[in-house]
Parts: sequence; structure tokens; C-alpha cells
Amino acid sequence: MRRALVSSILAALLAAGCGGGAEPASDKKENAMMQEVDLAAIGRELGLALPPSCRVLGYSAEAGIDEAWRLKLGCSPAETSRLLAEPPLQGLELLDSERYLLGPDEDWWNPSDPESLPTGQIELSGARFLNIGVADSGAERTLYLMWHTT
Repeated sequence: MRRALVSSILAALLAAGCGGGAEPASDKKENAMMQEVDLAAIGRELGLALPPSCRVLGYSAEAGIDEAWRLKLGCSPAETSRLLAEPPLQGLELLDSERYLLGPDEDWWNPSDPESLPTGQIELSGARFLNIGVADSGAERTLYLMWHTT
């Protein structure tokens, strides 16, 4: 059931044109398609209250035997702290040595760029995993979220 829900969400997002990388910040479109990503629906699937005021910096999805998606968000420090203090992320240890969990760089997905990117992994029900990395980008935190099945 959950796999069908995730597949439906991903299919709808891809059909809406949200499967690629974010456009350059200088573009007047200001990543309009990325803003169409339904953070509430993704958050419900993960059991996370993703702050709706976070900026979507990139999104991609892969369907197949092993489903996966990547979501890169720009959030305020307060929003990030609240998110990390709530279940299922509450108490999750984030370590720079775990950055490899986010995989290689590809277009807008660039986990190797931040000087520091404390990262951790939580196991969700149904052989699903969520990897999360948080980079301090000054006035904003960049969150790298990678959800996948095995």
C-alpha cells in the first residue's frame, strides 16, 4: 500500500514536470516547477512534518525494483531544528563520516560540496530508508533527503 502511494506521488510529480534538476537561481522562473513538489504528501509518507516554507532546491525520482527519490531543501535554522527534534528524526546522530550515504554528485544534487555535511540514516517500515544530511549555509540550512527501498 505504501509503495503504491509513493509510486503515485512520484508519478504525479514527474507528470507535472518535476523530475529534473533545479534551474539556475538567476533564472526569472525561480524554480517554479520545483515549488510544485508536494512537501506535505512526501512528509506524510515519511512521517515527517516537512516545513511548507522550505524552498525546494531540487527533486528527482527513480521508479523500478528499488524506488528512490532525492529532495534538496533550503530551510531556516529554526525549521531545521524543529524537524530534527521530532520523530522519527529525534535523536538521530548526524556525522560527517556518514556523508557517503547520500551518494555521488549529479547536477543539482551535490552532497560533496558543503565543507561539513553531518548525515544519518533511519530505517522506516517496509525495507525503506531515509538518509538525511544537513549543511549550514549561513542564514539557511540545506537539507539533503534521500529516500529509498531495498
